[in-house]
Amino acid sequence: MFERRKVERALRAVIDPELGLDIVTLGMVRTIDVGRGGGRVEVALTTSACPLTDRIQADVRRALEEALGEAAARVELRFTEMTAEEKKALADRLLMRHKLSNDARSRIYRHNPEVRILAVQSGKGGVGKSTLSANLAIALARRGHRVGVLDADIYGHSIPRLVGLKGAVVVDVMTVPPVVHGVKWMSIGLFQEQNLPILWRGPMLTKTLRHLSDAVYWGPLDVLVLDLPPGTGDLALDVRELFPARRYEVLVTTPEATAAHVAERAGAMNRSTLLGVIENMASVVCRHCGARDRIFGEGGGRAVAEALGVPLLGEVPFVSGGGLLLDDPHAGAALSAVVDRLLERIAALEASGAQAAEKRPLGPLVLARPN
Repeated sequence: MFERRKVERALRAVIDPELGLDIVTLGMVRTIDVGRGGGRVEVALTTSACPLTDRIQADVRRALEEALGEAAARVELRFTEMTAEEKKALADRLLMRHKLSNDARSRIYRHNPEVRILAVQSGKGGVGKSTLSANLAIALARRGHRVGVLDADIYGHSIPRLVGLKGAVVVDVMTVPPVVHGVKWMSIGLFQEQNLPILWRGPMLTKTLRHLSDAVYWGPLDVLVLDLPPGTGDLALDVRELFPARRYEVLVTTPEATAAHVAERAGAMNRSTLLGVIENMASVVCRHCGARDRIFGEGGGRAVAEALGVPLLGEVPFVSGGGLLLDDPHAGAALSAVVDRLLERIAALEASGAQAAEKRPLGPLVLARPN
């Protein structure tokens, strides 16, 4: 009995990286039958196809070794998949923690009252908004923050393709967002088998956005990045209703004059919570000599920032060939500086009372980078 308690206590330190809770609380530990001479431990995973299975298995083995020492080698460790009944019980547990509410706000606030919403918007398509959304999220995660991305660009969703997402895990009625690059991702594109057009009117878009927000088990979050559709349509208005508290906007444009002109109209919609402007594809950097060529024009981002009375957060160079912007030395450095300024702007706005209805210290979001 003593060994069993030791093992259970050790297994409570094993966290499911997608659900954010320990495997004992989640009901994933089926059997603990151990004694001084050995024994058996069985863990049921939500799905055997989970890409994080190896990590969970390694964490369980480490926990057993810490609890039992050399005796852990004599314990038979089995990993199986949950039955339909067990998945239903797990979904019930998650729903109890994520209970439905009549509040118009997203249920994400109920379990993450201090979460910051970072909405990335643009005036028109084709300016790299989704690419920047993904890279900003990954940059924040690399600094130790708990980050999720909600792809609110229902018609033009591209997040799954950008980061190589294959699908979401559905546990009964709850969806678990896949975790890639340390970030939780959710997009309507995860539920489409082919690249088919979405032919929906406004009410269906609103319903889908709420579903992606509320029927997903996000777990603990410090920041939720919203990849908004371009322009100022229905979904942009829905976001204001779903995420009214601690929501901040970032406006993306290119240097080109037409893109900048349209971006100014989109930015005026959220002037009081607009953190600043990011000029994407600001230049092309020669890989050999480092010279910068501004082939897309010059000054669009600064012109928009000045017109809206907000800072120019940074100029991110164009990167060809796919992959993460963060992995390019020039774009990565520019994005790191953008994240620094974003965090400084959020701290300044909250300190000045710009979010008067929700005055709280910024907490972990402005912590220094983990060593």
